[in-house]
Amino acid sequence: MAVLEALGGGVEPIEELAGGEGFGAAGEGGAGDGAVLGGDADLPVGAEAQEPGFDERVGGGVGGGVEDGEGAGGVMELLLGALAAAVDDQVQFPLFEVVDGAQQVEQLLGGGIDALVEAAGQLRDAVEQVAGVDEQHAFHGEKKIDFTGNSCLPARTMQRETATDPVYVIGHRNPDADAICAAIGYAAYKQATGRPGHVPARCGNSNARIDAILGRFGVPLPEFIGDVTPRVRDIMVREVVQVRPDSICAEALELIDRHDLRVLPVVGEDGLLHGTISIFDLGEHFIPKPREERRMRQVFTSVRAIIGALGAEVVHVVDPDRSEELFVRIAAMDIRSFGRFYKDDPTLARSSIIVVGDRYDIQQRSIQAGVRMLVISGGLPVEQDVVALARERGVSIIISPHDSATTSWIIRSAGRIDRMLRRETLNFGPDEKLGAVRRRLADSNVAACMVVDEAGKLLGVFTRTDLLKPPRTRLILVDHNELAQAVPGADLVEILEIVDHHRLGNPPTRQPIAFINLPVGSTSTIVADLFRKAGLAPAPAVAGVLMGGIIADTLNLRGPTAAELDHQMLGWLEGIAATPAGALAEQIFNAGSVIKGESAESVIRADFKTYTEGPFRFSVSQVEELGFDNLWSRREALDAALEAVRKAEGLLFSALMVTDINSQNSLLLIRGDEAILNSISYPHQAAQDVFELNGIVSRKKQLIPYLTTLVRQLAPDAVP
Repeated sequence: MAVLEALGGGVEPIEELAGGEGFGAAGEGGAGDGAVLGGDADLPVGAEAQEPGFDERVGGGVGGGVEDGEGAGGVMELLLGALAAAVDDQVQFPLFEVVDGAQQVEQLLGGGIDALVEAAGQLRDAVEQVAGVDEQHAFHGEKKIDFTGNSCLPARTMQRETATDPVYVIGHRNPDADAICAAIGYAAYKQATGRPGHVPARCGNSNARIDAILGRFGVPLPEFIGDVTPRVRDIMVREVVQVRPDSICAEALELIDRHDLRVLPVVGEDGLLHGTISIFDLGEHFIPKPREERRMRQVFTSVRAIIGALGAEVVHVVDPDRSEELFVRIAAMDIRSFGRFYKDDPTLARSSIIVVGDRYDIQQRSIQAGVRMLVISGGLPVEQDVVALARERGVSIIISPHDSATTSWIIRSAGRIDRMLRRETLNFGPDEKLGAVRRRLADSNVAACMVVDEAGKLLGVFTRTDLLKPPRTRLILVDHNELAQAVPGADLVEILEIVDHHRLGNPPTRQPIAFINLPVGSTSTIVADLFRKAGLAPAPAVAGVLMGGIIADTLNLRGPTAAELDHQMLGWLEGIAATPAGALAEQIFNAGSVIKGESAESVIRADFKTYTEGPFRFSVSQVEELGFDNLWSRREALDAALEAVRKAEGLLFSALMVTDINSQNSLLLIRGDEAILNSISYPHQAAQDVFELNGIVSRKKQLIPYLTTLVRQLAPDAVP
């Protein structure tokens, strides 16, 4: 196939395939939804817009796009539009030569639609690397074809929005102090190194110790983000060209021509969506079936609307604002033939608009027949006795500056669109997930989808091609690298970087990313070291927050995970923040008991992490306390909460590790598979499901390796 043959040869073969350098003139018909839904399927990709009748066949293109063909982004938008057209529209498309529809494209790539989308993304990156051009330059100007298929969007508003969207620096679900502090610190590091737009975020509630750290240094709690799954609001176009239900065809045609659109939403003054009007609906109105002669003359409008459409001179009008069914007739016959249509049914005259030149006899006969309106074409004057007779008989007279044929056409363009709009639209809510959207669109061929709120008010629009756009949400993960611990939806958006100090369980990424993983006690230590290596000092407040992350995660350097770098960074930050580490540690650990102050489920969920080992999933939560008294007083409630969480999450087992900061010992509460409980070699503490972990304070370094070994022993053949 031509496309696949071009992929291996860099940019030049792709440009040649697309119609030559610059991708042809404005109005190309060989790409995206526009060409397929509104154009000539046999038109070559590089066809010039100046070809006679081309604009009429494609309805003026789609709605914005490539200017001068510069940049790899333009190449990619053309190819992506073509891919989407072949897959979604299931029609033959010249760019694919003999490829006909989604089934053949799947066979061509051998991997289904997902492989097609992935291949499109890889092609985008390859072309950008070769051409070295920023994709943001792919959308400029007006009167250009939009290969992304935004049917209702003006070309000039189609710049990529991702350049201004923030990058969220976010820790794991149910964040601990280090996850919050590292996110704040790394976002500050990005800003300090000249990379603005990085925003700290959290995926869970705060706790007393986090509040103590942030409160001491006057730093606000990061923004909460509970889910980053791509949704309709992430791809919809908010600035939508639209018309009112009482608008006339001429207004709709003007907007379609000015913005190169195919579909216009019809929206009332209250913002409610009434339906859509497309270039095809208008075409059916102006060019009905040959046997429907009555429809060729029919128009539902008002005299005032006709005056406005024609730019006519008013001589005399009667009830100009009344909307009514009218029929346009050109008085081209002899006076002896004129009027015979009204003899059998005089009521026809009252709904007739007669277009005539300076033919005095026809003008008189029309008024005598009682027509609704007389339109004098060519800008010709009207005799005063004709005007007097019209006033007497209640007939409107206006003067059109156009010839008779043009006048009759323009009169029909004054028809109200509420009589021809499509009221059945495919609507979505802004919070619907794109996965569900794709399933609903599988059997649909709509040109554009409407986004409405619960009341039916229009919020935006999108097309199927928008579903191929890269996700706008971008993340930097800190203090974790496993998707099971990441904010929901992280696997569906772009992960730019990972900064962590835990075991590797990192998610696959489409592109190489920066991945910093060091065997230290705290992610905040890594962030502080980045500041130091760059020759930068964080602001005192940021330095204090990073100190809090190190102290909380290493138990003030007393935990087994504390490394030499943790000691160095805590001392370095201490001087910048002008805060003694000992005093800060005392404040953090005296901030309050999580077990005593929270519900049993909240205790389990406070620092809750899930782990995957082969086919098995299990969870381990951890809280630090000053002694174990609070644990024993609530043991039964905590046991019940552990079991409830285990069942809800479908886990092999669920455990809670309670660490005594003073004694540097821990107790482990665990509920789940009996084989696991029976294989734990640590001594029991008063109850069958409570184990004494003397000298164990690190979940990451000490407990998780032990538990994963037990899981492997449980089913060695099932765990790789």
